[in-house]
Amino acid sequence: LLTIGGGGFWGQGYLHGTQSQAGVGSVPARHTDLIFAVIGEELGFVGATLAILLLVAIIIRVLVVGRRAAQPFHTYVCVGIASMVMFQMIINIGMCLFIMPVIGLTLPFFSYGGSSVVTLFTAMGFVSGIKKRTVVRRRPGRPLGSNAVY
Repeated sequence: LLTIGGGGFWGQGYLHGTQSQAGVGSVPARHTDLIFAVIGEELGFVGATLAILLLVAIIIRVLVVGRRAAQPFHTYVCVGIASMVMFQMIINIGMCLFIMPVIGLTLPFFSYGGSSVVTLFTAMGFVSGIKKRTVVRRRPGRPLGSNAVY
């Protein structure tokens, strides 16, 4: 909480956070579990909000791909992946705000972590494959160049 609050509105600057760059003991596991606290201190409220908005945009895009999917199973996969990213984001931010216990869950696409990154990129590969296999249907009365999906 001290680290996030120390960032203020604009933050202290990249790699200039007093708590996050202090060394051992101030913010443990700052590159994995508590990366949101580092974002909050170094990039401030603006950077933390931008990070949350980027993750929400990814979640919404995955849900849009699922909505347009050709098969129900593909929709279920996209909803599951969006849920995985959303819950991981909520739990990690809750850990940094001391609303939830620290359980070692990374912030999607921001934290350093081998298996977490591989799992997320594999999931995004599934979503890309589902998007590629989506049948694009033309609405009646629309020009041929239109890619409207309904």
